[in-house]
Amino acid sequence: MDLVFETAREMEQVEVGTAAARQLEGRVMATLFYEPSTRTRLSFESAMARLGGTVLSTESAGEYSSAAKGETLEGEEEEKRERERSREERRERGKSRSRKKK
Repeated sequence: MDLVFETAREMEQVEVGTAAARQLEGRVMATLFYEPSTRTRLSFESAMARLGGTVLSTESAGEYSSAAKGETLEGEEEEKRERERSREERRERGKSRSRKKK
């Protein structure tokens, strides 16, 4: 948490028109708000814009995203890890078969 506040203090010193003010140019931030939060969303979006980045945003992620189907970000990561494990197992089986043929 200290790092977050330390970085915030440093960012307060960034002057408009300097290279530091464009340090997120070419970067994209995606925001998913599961509950309406206009002030927070606009605060995040304006900060990203002031630093040169762009934002992909949704206000009602809980209603209009995969969350409405019961999916979670954690679930997506677990599925990704499971697919990778399966691919690795298939590769290992393939290597084992090729060694046996030799």
